[in-house]
Amino acid sequence: MKKLRLIPVFTKQKHFLQFILFMKLFITFLLLNTFSLYAIDTYSQSTRVSMHFNKVKISEILNDIETKTDYLFFYNHKDIKSDTKVSINVENKPISAILDEIFQNTDVKYSMLNNHIVLFADNSADKNMKSQSSEQTSIRVTGTVRDTNGEPLVGANISIKDTTIGTITDIDGNYSINAPNEQSVLLFSMIGFISQEIKAGDRKKLSSVTLQEDLQLLDEVVVVGYTTIKAKRVTGAISDIRNKELMQSTATKTTSALMGKIAGVATRQASGGPGAGANIEIRNLGTPLFIIDGIQKDQGQFDNLDPTDIESVTVLKDASASIYGIQASNGVIVVTTKGGAYKTSNALNISYRHGWQNFTQFPEMMNAAQWVDMRVEQDMNLYGQTSWTREEYDKWQAGTEPGYQSFDWKKFIVKKNAPQSHFNINSSGGSDKTKYYLSFSITNQDGMFDSSDFSRYNIQSNVESEIVKGLKVGMNINGRIEQFKSVATTVDRDDQYIFSEAIFRNRPTERPYANDNPLYPADNGSRGYVNTAVYTGANANPGHLTDKWRIIQGNMKLSYDFSSIKALYGLTATALASYYYADNTYERQQKDFKLYTYDKNTDTYTHTGGSYDKKKKNSFNSVEELMFRVQLNYIREFNKHAINAFVVGEATERKNPTFSVDSKPTSNSLPLVRSSEFTNLGNGYSETSRAGFLGMVNYVFDDKYIIEVSGRYDGSYKFAKGNRWGFFPSVLMAYRIGNEKFWKDAAWGKTINDLKFRASYGKMGDDNIEAFLFFDGYNAYNGSYVMEDNKVTIGFAPRKMPSTTLSWIKTSLFNVGVDFGLFNSKITGSFDYFVRKRDGLPASKNDIVLPSEVGFDMPMYNLNGDKNIGWDASLKYNGSYKDLSYQIGGNVSFSRRKTTKVYNPIYSTSLNYYRDNTANRWEGGFWGYESAGQFTSQEQIDNWKIDNDGKGNRTMRPGDIIYKDLNNDGRITDLDMRKIGYSGGLPLLNYGISINANWKGFDINMLWQGAGKYQYYREWEVQKPAPGDGNSAAMFADRWHREDPFDPNSAWIPGKYPSTGSWASGQNNNYDRASDFWLTNIVYLRLKELELGYTIPQQISLKAGIKRFRVYFSGTNLITFDNIDIVDPEIDIANGVTYPPTKLVSIGFNATF
Repeated sequence: MKKLRLIPVFTKQKHFLQFILFMKLFITFLLLNTFSLYAIDTYSQSTRVSMHFNKVKISEILNDIETKTDYLFFYNHKDIKSDTKVSINVENKPISAILDEIFQNTDVKYSMLNNHIVLFADNSADKNMKSQSSEQTSIRVTGTVRDTNGEPLVGANISIKDTTIGTITDIDGNYSINAPNEQSVLLFSMIGFISQEIKAGDRKKLSSVTLQEDLQLLDEVVVVGYTTIKAKRVTGAISDIRNKELMQSTATKTTSALMGKIAGVATRQASGGPGAGANIEIRNLGTPLFIIDGIQKDQGQFDNLDPTDIESVTVLKDASASIYGIQASNGVIVVTTKGGAYKTSNALNISYRHGWQNFTQFPEMMNAAQWVDMRVEQDMNLYGQTSWTREEYDKWQAGTEPGYQSFDWKKFIVKKNAPQSHFNINSSGGSDKTKYYLSFSITNQDGMFDSSDFSRYNIQSNVESEIVKGLKVGMNINGRIEQFKSVATTVDRDDQYIFSEAIFRNRPTERPYANDNPLYPADNGSRGYVNTAVYTGANANPGHLTDKWRIIQGNMKLSYDFSSIKALYGLTATALASYYYADNTYERQQKDFKLYTYDKNTDTYTHTGGSYDKKKKNSFNSVEELMFRVQLNYIREFNKHAINAFVVGEATERKNPTFSVDSKPTSNSLPLVRSSEFTNLGNGYSETSRAGFLGMVNYVFDDKYIIEVSGRYDGSYKFAKGNRWGFFPSVLMAYRIGNEKFWKDAAWGKTINDLKFRASYGKMGDDNIEAFLFFDGYNAYNGSYVMEDNKVTIGFAPRKMPSTTLSWIKTSLFNVGVDFGLFNSKITGSFDYFVRKRDGLPASKNDIVLPSEVGFDMPMYNLNGDKNIGWDASLKYNGSYKDLSYQIGGNVSFSRRKTTKVYNPIYSTSLNYYRDNTANRWEGGFWGYESAGQFTSQEQIDNWKIDNDGKGNRTMRPGDIIYKDLNNDGRITDLDMRKIGYSGGLPLLNYGISINANWKGFDINMLWQGAGKYQYYREWEVQKPAPGDGNSAAMFADRWHREDPFDPNSAWIPGKYPSTGSWASGQNNNYDRASDFWLTNIVYLRLKELELGYTIPQQISLKAGIKRFRVYFSGTNLITFDNIDIVDPEIDIANGVTYPPTKLVSIGFNATF
């Protein structure tokens, strides 16, 4: 007899385990090779090479030496004229002989330390002799060199001015050098930093030297589409942030860690629930494309990266994104994970953070005295009488007598100081042939309701090795297991929603347990499902929900550098293969429960209510992706020219099988169900594929004139044959006028030392439509019709008329911008203005109306259009004073969308046409009334000339809302409605301010983040007192009400809100008409991140075997300034019943061994 399996045998499981085993073996093999390389003395001083160059730059010869040997050169471009052309023809010569030859008859000297060679200018041979002759009186100088962030600088040059004495810093930034005497001047220099001179006698200053970045010399590279480009040569609207800025966030999701840090990035953290992330868009264009280590992924993959493992995040905001083709029209977020570095020592890093969460803001609720007062008043307003007696009323107002004491349901349901923690251990390093980065992390977050938690385990392994000269192989492996767990409530709603709803629904006159006995959840009538004691109490029998993902990805890259062949110098070929597998198991079991009533006369508990609706749902889905790419890159600089070009061909395939079972089990306790209990059985499968061919050329002349041209030829499975392929080009240009001689010589050139103008225009294609609309066919409807013999049969209906002409949504994006540096680039900034237009948005031709009996819709065509217009800007200041270094930055962005084209809308009336024709109108907002205050007396109502309620103002009371009669017809009607508000989604205006400082081991990092120009329209629980016959938000205590709630003739007491009963039972429609009375156009500023840290002096931490040890305190969402006082400004649920963002206070440490 065969057993019925409710959860299918997952055939992919075997392959999944085989893949993991293969990855383990591969990593083990590479690591064994990696660590064995450290046993080899790679810094041989007897290295010999052959070189044959005729009139080439010295920099090219130095690059060739680095390519052929283990040596690295360090020098300052200001002192060493590396553009000088020389000729050399040597065979099997030591490096020292080659350097002597190319630098003969110059003032360039060098010193060699292991495999590091420091070049420096010697301006006085006489002083050299003098310093050498006084060697016997020399003094020993030691210290550490750091950047403005307090990080040690590796390979910084330290030389004694006017001598050949020199050295460089080690992996920890430490140095040691002999100076002739205390008057000797030590010169500290490093590429990308401003040189600094300190006398040998100033031991205190020499013990810790801080170098400032020289942004004019900094050749930092930025990861863009399929290549890297020097930051100064970037032509597009591109922003990036590094790991240090990401790590200042305590967020569990990467999207949340980006909030307020990048100009042009719009975010909203609508929920603070376990594992929740932020909504994110670039310039409010829509969901962006995410690229992780060169592979396209969705936001879920991006969100669940561990920020510790991220090297950089680059945001492509304009036509620079077009190189990524399909789905790139909303911008691209490019992530590069850490990969170690060649020729660096091993480092082991351990970090841990533990924090405590609390809600930022959740509506306070009425206590029993307030609630009873409101109910009596409501009854009197509606019916002129109440069932409440004066005696009962007085007892509840006093709140001292047993049985008449208020119960705080919010305190009972919401858990304070819910824990959240993060642990990471990683190791990195590299020999001359191999580099690696290995990481493991654990993230845990408990919910604020005692019912849910989120956990995630991440692994990251990035290894690259040079097999033979020029040939490198790399393997990036990342994986994670994440799980969300919660109780399953007895209604078909979001299980976290129920706990928020319970705070509103449970009356303060009721208690969770009968007779306060935790073994008996109380029967509080029809609201029993919101008595959370049945889910979390001592005698609870809760259901459960488990949502679990397991993910593994491996990227294998093979690259060959042809630079050893002179004719192919600068050419690199790369092949990349990526395999991705993910599976999701979901289980939700909803159980029944019992509620009890206590009889104090008999001291018994009687089962009088509960739920008998048992349900169970199991589902499984998996995703398997394969991606292949071949790429040729050509990067070369010669004379005044620089070229960065590539061509790429790539293809992806994705398979997604799904399976689900819904059932009604007969028992709470059995883990499995029988097939007879099935209520629904589902099975699905989808398979997709895409291909693209692309290329780009970035050309720079004289580091002033830059042009970049790219094109992409994409194919999509979603369109009919003949419409599947599209070509999408882009052009980007930049002019570095700050590099012109006339600019540098001018007076303003010393103030505005760097200035670059940019412009870009690109076309992109998007296939964000339903797949296979070009097919006709039928949809099946299970159990839709009862046919002959009383049998339920499956009904079929045509799915749609085929859309055979539907093709790409075509996007054009125009951007102009400027980058600038002031006062030797102590102040840097940028400004961009952009317009994005889209044509061909899918729609049906609704001027042709089909009868409903036909059963299908008209086909889709490329008909509609819209455009986004906006700007973004950023500004940063770097400064220092003695031992204090600091940085202040800010960014701001604005973007709004307008509908430009709507195909022939059909409107029944001219009023509907006026309201609903969206062509050439800004998106967002809604039609509502403009309020003009509130009635303050019955006399004012009686004399009011405008019919406010459509009933001659007979239903009006003092405190009711007055609306503007905009068309002056004496009545408030639909004709008085106007467009009010903004979008209810992401803010149109986003901004952030960051402040960072370091002083003698102390550091502070602060981020203020804010937004504006988006709306929150209040509904139900935060608009009406006691909806659903439950409790009421405490804010409604501030309302218009009678001095004596039992006396309908007593005086009115003014308040902020209308009186109770105004909205109930159809008394009048004045209370909750759509109006700006209930609308808030939000603006807020909050202290998003605050971190205070201290790095233990190295001379102390080294005694414990720790190279660097830092402890810190951090806070998230600590302070908020806003114009809405009832809910958190970021939530997007109109009734306020949601899990709001949380504030988090944490302590942690970082240790490096």
